This record gives sequence, structure tokens and C-alpha cells, in this order.
Amino acid sequence: MILGKKPDERLKKERIKRIEMAMMRSARLKHLIYNKKSGWADFMIVLEDYMNECKKRKALTRLDQADDAMIYQMKLLDFEIHILNTISRIPKQFIEKLEAGIKEFRKEEESQNEDG
Repeated sequence: MILGKKPDERLKKERIKRIEMAMMRSARLKHLIYNKKSGWADFMIVLEDYMNECKKRKALTRLDQADDAMIYQMKLLDFEIHILNTISRIPKQFIEKLEAGIKEFRKEEESQNEDG
């Protein structure tokens, strides 16, 4: 034991510290996403337009007449669309998962307080 603290207390304090840091990151992301002056909404519109154009190009390509190079380009378009879609979802997924984790943490704390 360090300084007479129980291991559970140290773990709990460390967990609380990590949650607080994640909450600060989440707040910054929320500000970026929902603040109309940040430019995030404009960026997401441009990104969505680009992904839609890639999808149109892919849909209009006749695969029965495509050579190996064209098929390879279509595979790359699929990959590019997938990556951009994933990147566009990251901030909101982070915020949602963090908020769900905080709710779970608070429920655990409440149940521990009721038990002990």
C-alpha cells in the first residue's frame, strides 16, 4: 500500500480522473460539432457531397465493360467511401459512448454507496 490508501481507492480515483479527462474532450468535440461558427457543419457537408459523388461514379460505371484497372479503381472508391464515412462518425460515436459509460459508472457508484 502506498501512503495507506487501499488499492480500490486508488483505482477509483484514477478511473474518475480518466473520466474527467474524457468529459473535457467530449465537451470540446461537442463545441466543435454543434457550434455553427466552427465550420464543422460545412466540412461535413463537403465530405458528404464528395462521398455521394464517389457513390454516383461507382454506380454509373459499367462493370461488364470494365477492365482490371477500372475494377481496381472501384475497389479503391469503396475503401475511400468506407474510411470517410467512418471518420465522419467518430466524434459523435465518442460522445455517445462516453456518455453511456458515465451513466454506467454513476449507476455503479450509486449501487456501491447503497451497499456500503
